[in-house]
Amino acid sequence: MKTPMVEAVLEMGFSRRLVKQTIQSKILTTGENYRTVNDLVSDLISAEEEKKEEEKEDPPEKITSDLALIRKNRMALFQRLTCTLPILESLLSSKVISDQEHQVIKQKTQTSLQARELIDTILVKGNSAADIFRNCLQECDPALYKDLFVEKNMTYIPTEDVSGK
Repeated sequence: MKTPMVEAVLEMGFSRRLVKQTIQSKILTTGENYRTVNDLVSDLISAEEEKKEEEKEDPPEKITSDLALIRKNRMALFQRLTCTLPILESLLSSKVISDQEHQVIKQKTQTSLQARELIDTILVKGNSAADIFRNCLQECDPALYKDLFVEKNMTYIPTEDVSGK
């Protein structure tokens, strides 16, 4: 990636990541590298415009905020989440999780274990699962919803290790 052409477009202010992605895309689609700086600059400008259009359609802070909050507060959620079954049913009816995933979580004997499995599943499934989780939590546990999504004020209280390890 240290060719004179790459150095030239980096000096023009294009991000290294965008340059790398654009060049890799060109090589993968055509099997050839760029022959002129003008061709590369033209594709970089197009790529930047596409990126801006995508950001207008889906602001990145909204896309990641629910999922990021859930990930950040994962341990506290394990402790405080008690209404796992309604959330589980909503995820199943929305086809975000499979029957098998639903059964695995439902078969856990303790609510805290169900919560742990549920949160980990939501984190794996992504934004659609996080949206459903948020909406269900607002209905079944408004106080927890408020702490997590409105005030963003969750605290994890470490418990004593009673496992004897």
